[in-house]
Amino acid sequence: MMKHKTVNFLAIAILLSGSGALNAQVTIGSDIEPASGSLLELKQTTPSADNATSSKGMLFPRVSLTSQSNLFPMFETDGIGGYKIGTTPYVKADEDKNHIGLTVYNVNKSGFIEGLHMWNGTTWRLMDDGPSLSPRIERLLCSSATLTPNSYQGGVLYEGVLRVPYIGGNGVTYPGTASAPQTLSNGLHIERIGGKLNVGAGEILYRVSGHATHSSPTAAVFELPIDFQDDPLDICAVTVGNQAEIKTIEYVKHSALLDANIRTNSEVQFKNMKVRLYGLPTADYPQFTPTIDTHIIYQYTKHGKGGVNFSRYGQIAAKADRWYAFDNAVANTSAGSVDARLNAANRDIASALVVLQHNDVQEIYRLTFNAYTSVGAMAPTTTLDEGTNPGGTPTVPAATGTYTVFIELLQ
Repeated sequence: MMKHKTVNFLAIAILLSGSGALNAQVTIGSDIEPASGSLLELKQTTPSADNATSSKGMLFPRVSLTSQSNLFPMFETDGIGGYKIGTTPYVKADEDKNHIGLTVYNVNKSGFIEGLHMWNGTTWRLMDDGPSLSPRIERLLCSSATLTPNSYQGGVLYEGVLRVPYIGGNGVTYPGTASAPQTLSNGLHIERIGGKLNVGAGEILYRVSGHATHSSPTAAVFELPIDFQDDPLDICAVTVGNQAEIKTIEYVKHSALLDANIRTNSEVQFKNMKVRLYGLPTADYPQFTPTIDTHIIYQYTKHGKGGVNFSRYGQIAAKADRWYAFDNAVANTSAGSVDARLNAANRDIASALVVLQHNDVQEIYRLTFNAYTSVGAMAPTTTLDEGTNPGGTPTVPAATGTYTVFIELLQ
């Protein structure tokens, strides 16, 4: 029997290595003509009722791959970025391209996964080795579904991803679904993205898109039938878009020493807002200017040592790069015993909300200011449960007089 197989193989080898005039399609395993679109076909019989053509399979060569990005051990390295076999050199770029589609069964488990691998021209890629079963999960955890981004705006194109956790996955690949509207009330479409189940717990992803007819926090409800869960009739209803979107606040912090250069050194810009301390190192106005012509409303409060407090509301028709203090306003109201100036001797702290009202820009900035003169080292302040000041050697270090501002953009 072995001799018969060898003879057949040699005959095929002679056929494949014949003259250039021979343009043959080949069947291995029988003398049946191969399929029209096949250069090489392995089959024993004509197709059966279930389209089977063989009771045997093709056994791929078992190879110990040693590099993700090289054709090793098919070639050796030449030490200078190329390949060689023995003493014969080969150009790596050419051979990488020539061997696209090369398939082996990798047996090296160090740095690789055992299984069928195919060379794609730049790297070895593992071919899916999932079990030959239908996908199956125990159930979806609908109440834990999350939408990213988690809010939408009416009339504005939305594109996001819905993640729905599951338990009891069997590790099999599952198909996606065509996009179709699931909730006519909000205009959004939902589409399941194909993927591979984990063994146990994981997430199924859905692509959500469309022009919402209602803005968040008006909720949208998607019904998600899953034909591969244990109870395919159990419809998962997911409510999304009913929460305010959580965003990270952008901010900048800037400090400057209280000296004769404070006006220049204290100036800082963040987005459409510039801020500085006007001048005198002991007491002066914090100032601001927008980088665009815009209407501004502000609310400013200041607190200092000895009950020196001040608050003001104001409106400004502001020109870009023209400096304003918190007592410049088209219309304003104010309360308190003093003005808007920061007094470093009092260690004043102030805050302001500044709103830019423009056709193209609607922004709210929160400004926080602090100024203090140099403070010497001193004993710690008495706490309520200490009774008396412990005194003794100062333990709180000295601090140099400084002006500091935080600028936050609230969105």
